[in-house]
Amino acid sequence: MRTWVDLDLCEGCASCMVAAPDVFDIDDETGRAVVLVERPGPDQAAQVRTAVLHCPVRAVHVTEDA
Repeated sequence: MRTWVDLDLCEGCASCMVAAPDVFDIDDETGRAVVLVERPGPDQAAQVRTAVLHCPVRAVHVTEDA
């Protein structure tokens, strides 16, 4: 699993950070989401998927490893 944020879409609402605080944060300078862990472990997968679902602008993405 690889996690990324489309910064063109991100509005900094922080729902990703609430859902997966070990994976996402908000950059103080830009006000947008920052991925702290690009390849979260299996123990974080459910939280990351929740972050994807709760992003109101659909800026959070997950790509499954092949």
